[in-house]
Amino acid sequence: MTKPVTLSQTFAPKPGLVVQILGQEAVLVHPERGRVQVFNAVGSYIWKLLDGHNSLKQVVVEIEKTYGISAERAQSDVLAFCHQLLVRDLIVVHENEDLA
Repeated sequence: MTKPVTLSQTFAPKPGLVVQILGQEAVLVHPERGRVQVFNAVGSYIWKLLDGHNSLKQVVVEIEKTYGISAERAQSDVLAFCHQLLVRDLIVVHENEDLA
């Protein structure tokens, strides 16, 4: 069972995925599972923000600003999308190393 996704988490693409950006869409191939996933413009933009540096809270703020939607809607959409990515084994929790 997958743990709940939270706004404080930072995610990164699972190593080994093959990703191709085609215009505003993204096509992901998961070689281990033999699956292909296609994202629309919003999903593709969220994917680009999941770089191992942005927390989901930062992603929510960016989606809210970029698409002019409410904070509640952005939060709900980003959490649901990232939960599905995690379930489909397309992202991993990125552990930020605090070197200070």
